[in-house]
Amino acid sequence: MSYKLLIVDDMPENLSVIGNILLNNNYEVVYSNSGKDAILKANNNIFDLILLDIIMPEMDGYEVCKILKTSEKTSKIPIIFLTSKTDSESIIKGFEHGAQDYLTRPFNPKELIARVQTHLELKDKREELEELNILLEEKVKERTLKLEKANKKIESLDEAKSAFLGLMSHEIRTPLNGIIGFLEILKQNIKDENKELVEMAFEAAVRLNDFSELSLLITQLNINSYQLQNKKHDFIAMIEKVKEKIQNKWQNEKQLKFNQIINTKTNVLRFDNNLIEKVIYSIIDNAVKFSSEEVKVDLNVYSNLGYLVCEIHDNGSGFTAEALSFAFEPFVGDKQRDIEGFGLNLAAAKLIMQAHEGKIEIENKPVKGVKVSLFLKETF
Repeated sequence: MSYKLLIVDDMPENLSVIGNILLNNNYEVVYSNSGKDAILKANNNIFDLILLDIIMPEMDGYEVCKILKTSEKTSKIPIIFLTSKTDSESIIKGFEHGAQDYLTRPFNPKELIARVQTHLELKDKREELEELNILLEEKVKERTLKLEKANKKIESLDEAKSAFLGLMSHEIRTPLNGIIGFLEILKQNIKDENKELVEMAFEAAVRLNDFSELSLLITQLNINSYQLQNKKHDFIAMIEKVKEKIQNKWQNEKQLKFNQIINTKTNVLRFDNNLIEKVIYSIIDNAVKFSSEEVKVDLNVYSNLGYLVCEIHDNGSGFTAEALSFAFEPFVGDKQRDIEGFGLNLAAAKLIMQAHEGKIEIENKPVKGVKVSLFLKETF
């Protein structure tokens, strides 16, 4: 590769000496005997490096360097000062004006060539890096454009999925509500021998209705289309309401005992009451469902590091290690249907807690049962 260099010096003999050294090393050389002429030639040519004398009449090397470095066309050309000054102040001043290096007279020809080669190599590497950065920026822009298109497609699919589930939920709920209402009436008037069949049909219809609503809720929470109805609520009072509902539901099937420890003064929080109540209800209901006939549920509510923590302990069958690994997945295989906590309830609970900037944790207790911990921000 042929490099083109500009030598700037008001002394002809200096130009001749430096020029001969460079020419003998196969560099293309252009000469200039003044600062103004050097600036003009630098703007009308493409130079790979400039050797610039500091002491010149009319315009010294510092001023020439400053002008070249402030011009977009010439700012990246490496400049080596040629000077007889050896004081540190003059050298620092040269660097402050944008020079890359300096040589003091008298200099050794080998040193001159070594310095020139070093800065030409640095210039080449810098240009390679700039080209690589441009290429990478283009790749990033291309990739970003593809991701934007993919995200728009995903958003469109999510919206379509949400709209479809909303429509399906509505279309399912409407006839189901009629069926459930009819079965409620039928339960009260049916003969004893057929009452069990009606009860089974009623429970199946209720489960299908719950599944429809929960599927829609999970989709809305996943794509952030659900609008939280956050208001101030008494968390402890809400728990009492849930406990009453659970007692009424299971009173004819299981013996249920609640133990409760409240250790917080922050019982009034901002949250979506419908959603948080749904979480508490589903966890306790699940605990009762997968426990023996004598069910013990311990509730422990306390404040910890800005969170109101609600621990729900049960004496049920607990989780297998495999089940714990994907306990919050919304859909699992048929073989997992009968494991405690599976289905959509835990997936919905996790999304609901995240929507409130909180979290949910689950672990098996050492002996028997499960501990579910809910964390709600006290200042949400």
